[in-house]
Amino acid sequence: MTTDIKKFSDLNGGAAAILKNQKIKRWILAVPLHDSKAVVEHAAKKAAIVRAKKLPYVDVDFQIIIQDRETFDADTWNHRMLLRRRIRPVVPEPTDDEIAVLSEGDQTLADNLRTKMVKRVSDPGELEDVVDDLLRVFVHSENAKDALRYMAPDAYEEVVRLISERLRRLRLGSRKLFGDPLDAEIDSLKAAILAAVPNLDPGAADTIALGAVSDWLMRCPLRLD
Repeated sequence: MTTDIKKFSDLNGGAAAILKNQKIKRWILAVPLHDSKAVVEHAAKKAAIVRAKKLPYVDVDFQIIIQDRETFDADTWNHRMLLRRRIRPVVPEPTDDEIAVLSEGDQTLADNLRTKMVKRVSDPGELEDVVDDLLRVFVHSENAKDALRYMAPDAYEEVVRLISERLRRLRLGSRKLFGDPLDAEIDSLKAAILAAVPNLDPGAADTIALGAVSDWLMRCPLRLD
């Protein structure tokens, strides 16, 4: 606390530059167990010193408080512990060989992408780049799901269920990707995945959502117009 508050109060330090447009009211010391009156007294003294400096980024009601596990209710604590057990699969980028196997194995996949994306991308060269990107996104997503299945089978099953439910809704609806542009659909699916599996790495959720939408464009009779 003494070291950090000294840095926090230094007008020539990094904190002053970062916080110049803020008004900080609380500085929190998080500890495993808080049972010391001396620490409270020390915090009060340090807070008074900070207030006396009248720093431009410090509120007049500035306080230093100490928190431990007892500060949080059981649900909040359990949620924080869940987030600390972050599921973060390490997935390498797809290789050119993997993309070639997918494209050459079923040419209709790339053709479907061209048919749907040509309405968004008119330049032939750019269109091929977009098709290649979508194929790579799909392969990357499948690799991420495989890694997830190995690391956390329950999370994998939840993700697969969500994707299947979303696709069923699309098929039973207008057969048009609702929430167009595609970014909205991808963001919506990503949010649903993270709501169901809150400790899944957001980057992995993004990869899986991107791949799912790419898969729908390749395999399903969904329109973009």
